[in-house]
Amino acid sequence: MGGNGWSVGLAGLLHDIGKFSQRVGNEQRWRHEEFTETFLKAFSDKLGNEAEKVLQLAATSHQQVTERDGLCVKLADWLASAERQRRQQPQIAPERTALIAIPSQVQLKKALSLPAYLPLRRLTFSGRDFFPTDQRQVLPEDYRRAWDAFAETLRQLPSPVPFRVWLTLLQVFTHAIPSATPWEREPEKRTVPDISLFHHARLTAAIATCLAQSDLTERELISLRDVLSGFDEPDFLERLKGDELASKKPICLLLRGDVAGIQSWLYRIARAEGELHRRTAKRLRSRSFYLVLLTQAIAEWLCRKANVPPCNILFCGGGVFDLLLPARGELEQWRKELNEWLFSEFFGDLPINMAWMKLTAADFYDFGSVRQKIASALEQSKSQPAAEIRDKPKFWFHEVAEICRYCDTTPFADPTQPCKQCRQQEQLGDVLRKAGEADYLIWAWDEARQALGSYEVIEFSGLSCSVAIVSEERAKDIVKAWDGKGELVIAKRNDPKDWWKPLNWDKSKPVQAAIWWAASDAPVAKRNWQAPTKHAGEEDVVVHKDEALDFDEIAALSEGSPLLGILRMDVDSLGAIFALGIEPPSPSRIAELSGRMDAFFTGWLLERCRRRTNEWQGKLSDGDERKGLVDNAFYLVYAGGDDLMVIGPWDLTLWLAWHIRNDFKRYCGDNPNMTISAGIIFVKPKFPSLTTERVKVSKPAMSALLMACGKRSTNFGSG
Repeated sequence: MGGNGWSVGLAGLLHDIGKFSQRVGNEQRWRHEEFTETFLKAFSDKLGNEAEKVLQLAATSHQQVTERDGLCVKLADWLASAERQRRQQPQIAPERTALIAIPSQVQLKKALSLPAYLPLRRLTFSGRDFFPTDQRQVLPEDYRRAWDAFAETLRQLPSPVPFRVWLTLLQVFTHAIPSATPWEREPEKRTVPDISLFHHARLTAAIATCLAQSDLTERELISLRDVLSGFDEPDFLERLKGDELASKKPICLLLRGDVAGIQSWLYRIARAEGELHRRTAKRLRSRSFYLVLLTQAIAEWLCRKANVPPCNILFCGGGVFDLLLPARGELEQWRKELNEWLFSEFFGDLPINMAWMKLTAADFYDFGSVRQKIASALEQSKSQPAAEIRDKPKFWFHEVAEICRYCDTTPFADPTQPCKQCRQQEQLGDVLRKAGEADYLIWAWDEARQALGSYEVIEFSGLSCSVAIVSEERAKDIVKAWDGKGELVIAKRNDPKDWWKPLNWDKSKPVQAAIWWAASDAPVAKRNWQAPTKHAGEEDVVVHKDEALDFDEIAALSEGSPLLGILRMDVDSLGAIFALGIEPPSPSRIAELSGRMDAFFTGWLLERCRRRTNEWQGKLSDGDERKGLVDNAFYLVYAGGDDLMVIGPWDLTLWLAWHIRNDFKRYCGDNPNMTISAGIIFVKPKFPSLTTERVKVSKPAMSALLMACGKRSTNFGSG
């Protein structure tokens, strides 16, 4: 993997890094390109053999660029900031400007309140630094503190720094830094600071990589530069649409994938005769996380096929992903390969629908329409699922000896054992619950898969990928066993501070590091406990220390009746929000909003569950056996993108819904256009009751129980 396109992409990723250092010293006399040049020279060893080229591409001013690769970077910069919003507003110096929290500025039918602003801090999920405030200016020492931490971390990284590590580094340290600020003298030309430096840089890198692999000639790129440079002219959009090259020539394509059948597959778990209740619950826990891994693996596989870096994954969550790819490639063949492999693994339960459309330069200035078109194309593709393999005899006929009694799906010869899929999911459930043994998520591609050895792994054989969840000790053993071939990514669980340290375990090997954002969690006992609902002679009477609670035991944490609360929530009218709620709907602005939504569900939800558990435990009497039993009373089935599903003690789950609603309101700066709906059901803690049909997000009336607490939520009664 790699090549010229990647070095162009890295230049795109770092092209605005000078804005970060420029604001530290309040040096507005010089262009930010000069600060970019100074930074890249100071850290040239981190760029490896590409240092000179990246420096040349990233630090040259727009109008001075004439060679092809430099044009790709500069055009990508302009396209990523297409439809940059300008309006009359107070002039603020760049080093004092805070980033507007873009969810606070979504507008549909209701009038907007004042913007909310993000604190200038490294990425964290602590409440004080995670939520926006009304402070529109930051302090000079905020930039100094952020820069010092960024530079110190970078100095500790071995050289050269891989692309994925640069990407994560920028996410941690520049997610709350505005890409552009209202410094202009003319009030009507002042830029709205609502796009982070990270999201702008990431999209610039993605576009630059695609342009570098396009068939656009140097002359055509210069012509595009001349057209796009007139952005401030009153008739710019009219001239853009009338230009043959800008409106007709594809420069990249947008691909959307959707793994179908997720909901039915997730809950289609049979309980084989004699199987322990805890074991069945364990497989349900692992299935939701398995789907997260599968979706990510498919998105990464497609990027590897197209030879583009991970920044080209614009979004990935909930079984859906958006990719920006070069305007050429064997997409039909790749889709066929994917569906053939998925059919061999899941026998038609999890096919993938894919749609794509070629994008011109003009499309980036009307990206709301692009999103509507790709959504329509994907819906059309769903009318012909797995069309590429329906002419295969195995699609219609398959010799079956036995059906796995654990999932009632997979043909399997031995009726006494789980199939390969169920066995993998059980192993995944085992390791996820073990304290200290699930600190790292390891992605191994191609030859690197051999380094995982005998560890319990999830095999995505058709994608040439294996995944392991291991302790730090085992992760170090895997790095030691790796011969440096293929690709090995070590992702630290929910740790934006020390995620990079695996890079120093063996500096002679090109290990990559990242952050594993894990919203999945389950209640784990801190000591042996027998729930009052369990009786001698029953299976699995005692939950042992470091073992996950089953559904009976979670229900026993409730006050009163031992019932489970099953909660589902999602953001209202998200499609309309992306199509109509952000103006103008530029690609950077859409990326900014989707990233902020995902951060709330993927990052904050787990923190909220633990805080609610601590509040509840603090009110229990010292003699209550539940006190100090768990750090988290909730089982997070899934969370990410714009929705969640949580199972917990019925009374705590009600309060959790109330807290999440208030947190979301605060996160969106009390914007009345950004709301979240919920559905909740109470059930007896037996596995057959846990069906998705009974827990649907509520859109109509609000229950009396939560009406006083906030946004609409319906209680469907007990079962």
